[in-house]
Amino acid sequence: VSICVITNNSLQKVQDFCQHFDALADQIFIANTGKENLQQLQSKKIQITNFPWSDDFSAARNFLLGKAPNGWVMMLDIDNTIKQAEQLQLKADLNTLKDENVVFLPCKFRNKQSLEPKIWQAELNLRYKYPVHEQLQEPAKYKKIELNYQIDLGNSSKDHYIASRKYYVKIMERYLLSDPHDHRMQHYLKSDLNFLQT
Repeated sequence: VSICVITNNSLQKVQDFCQHFDALADQIFIANTGKENLQQLQSKKIQITNFPWSDDFSAARNFLLGKAPNGWVMMLDIDNTIKQAEQLQLKADLNTLKDENVVFLPCKFRNKQSLEPKIWQAELNLRYKYPVHEQLQEPAKYKKIELNYQIDLGNSSKDHYIASRKYYVKIMERYLLSDPHDHRMQHYLKSDLNFLQT
C-alpha cells in the first residue's frame, strides 16, 4: 500500500502521521507545500518532495499519484487517522481482493458520515479534478467494494474551518471565471457561502 499525503505542517505533525500509518503503509509519498524542511524524515519508506503551492489541491494530489508504483494507492490528508487495530486487518483484506480495484471507506468529519473512494489500484491511473472540493475521476469501468474501516478525517477548530471556507471561496470564484457553467463548482461555492453567512 502506497499512502499519498499533502502537507504544509510542522515536522512533528508529519512525523506523527507517518508513525500512525506505519503498519498499513509500505511506502509514504509526501508533497511538502510548506516552508519547513522535512528532509530528515526521508527514508527508503518515506519519500518527500517539495511541491510549489498553486492553490490547487488536485495538482498536488495528481503529482503524488504519478510517483506511486503499481499496486494499491491510498490518498489521505495529514490529520486523517484509522484505528491502529484495524490497519493490519485492512491491509490483509486488500490482499484478498481479486477483481475489485477501487475501495470505498466510511469517513467521519465534524459528526458527518460519508462513503468515499480512498484506495485503488495505481494501474487505473485515476486522477483528481478541481482545485478545491476535489473529485476523483473514476474510469468508465471499475469494480468497487465497500470495506468497513472508518477514516476519521479530523476535527479542525471552528476558526480554522471558517478560514478554509473563505480560502476555498476565493479559489472557486477564480475557477468559475474561466468555466462559469461548471455546475459542481457552482454548487460548492453556494454551499460554502451559505455556511459563511450563518
